Formats: sequence, C-alpha cells, structure tokens
Amino acid sequence: MGFKIPKRTLRIIFDDPDLTGLEVSASKDTTMDMIVELESLQEATQGEARDAGAVAKLMDFAAEHIFTGWNVEDDDGQAVDLTGAALRRIPIDIVNKALTQYGEFMRGKNDTPLAPPSPSGGTGGASESHGS
Repeated sequence: MGFKIPKRTLRIIFDDPDLTGLEVSASKDTTMDMIVELESLQEATQGEARDAGAVAKLMDFAAEHIFTGWNVEDDDGQAVDLTGAALRRIPIDIVNKALTQYGEFMRGKNDTPLAPPSPSGGTGGASESHGS
C-alpha cells in the first residue's frame, strides 16, 4: 500500500488593523514548478518591463493554484467566489500581502509564530492546517 499525501493548507491572517478578520487559505501542496511559475509571473508584473497581461495571469494563477479560500464578502454581505477576476477587483495591497505571506511561509522565512487564528482575526502571518 502506497503513501497518499494529505491535502494541507495554510491560513493567512493579516495584522493590518484595517484587515482584521480577513482570512485567506492557501495550498501548502505547491510544487517547485508552481513556485517557479509564480515567481516568473510576479517578476513580469514589476519594473519597466511590466507585461500588461501579466497581472491578469498572476491573479488567475493565484486563484487556481495558490489560494484555496477566503472569507471576502461583497457590499451586500454575499460571499465572493475566489477567482482571478475577483482578485483583480480587490485592492492590490491586500493581494500583495497575501502573496508575500504565502511566499515567505513556503520559503521558511516567516518569523510569525504558527498559531491558529483567533475569532477576531489573529495576530498576522500564516498558520498551518491539515485537511482531508
């Protein structure tokens, strides 16, 4: 009988007071190929050589391969589906913070203690959880 790799997720918690309560879940099962693709897409969105379509590609990639869920609601209190289009419609600093926290955690550079989030939104950083 072989080993089946369990699905694992990270919960990104924001320490910005304006983002208290926002939680974004991300896959911890990202492959090296996916990290290389993510970094390539991120590079294409920066500097003078910025590719106009790179932001859309990055948001689509993040929604499809990196982020697995979030608790974002629209102005009417309805849940917003996590899609590339939805990521493109929220403030870029929020997406950048989520991608940065994710990248730091995946590289082992996140110094934030790995604690489960509190109901009030936690203290910032990423925490690890295992799903089925």
